Amino acid sequence: SQSRYQAGSRFTHALGMAVFCLKGDTRVPLLDGRTLTMSEIKDEFDRGNNDLYTYSLDIQTKSIVPGKILKAVNNGTQPVFRVTLDNGNYIDATANHPILMRNNKYCKVCDSKINDRIMPYNLYVNKQGYYQVVNPYDGEDRPVHIVSIEYLGDFEVFDLCIDKYHNFALECGAVVHNSGLLDEASFMQESENTHQAYDSYISMSRRMKSRFMAAGGVIVTGK
Repeated sequence: SQSRYQAGSRFTHALGMAVFCLKGDTRVPLLDGRTLTMSEIKDEFDRGNNDLYTYSLDIQTKSIVPGKILKAVNNGTQPVFRVTLDNGNYIDATANHPILMRNNKYCKVCDSKINDRIMPYNLYVNKQGYYQVVNPYDGEDRPVHIVSIEYLGDFEVFDLCIDKYHNFALECGAVVHNSGLLDEASFMQESENTHQAYDSYISMSRRMKSRFMAAGGVIVTGK
């Protein structure tokens, strides 16, 4: 069964490295007009199609930019948490996956709390039949807030490495950071230390899940 946070509560999680992951059925809009799940993007890379671009944000110039996907990764089965938004959509991610917030800073799922305001992403088809993206830095129809965070279960998770801008938009209307483990050329230089750190993260994440469940869905900061 699912455990839900009470309004205003939060939980914490300390990690020594960044292995960010999203549930495999998370949908990602691409610049070629398709919307694929994370697992489908991984399948495309496995078939040799590595010319894929996401909608990304340049948080320095505050503009929408094409984000080239350098790599898609299957990070195995991990505990997943659902962050539900007040627009009815949700983000299914591991505890340490950073979400871009309205203040233009990233906040991990494990550090988020009820009523936190996320950076909105809105893609729609205009009257001419073309896709159009609303630049969130130019304003928004209404703020988008977090209304609940809950443990969803253990699922197969994936992530992307995005060139230069290191973030990508989700169909649910949020923008998330890309894989910290794979930024730039680091995925080409895997070492024994990387594997050890990854194993440590998996162990810590599972302990956090057990602690979360034992606390009845509420973990207070610093405890």
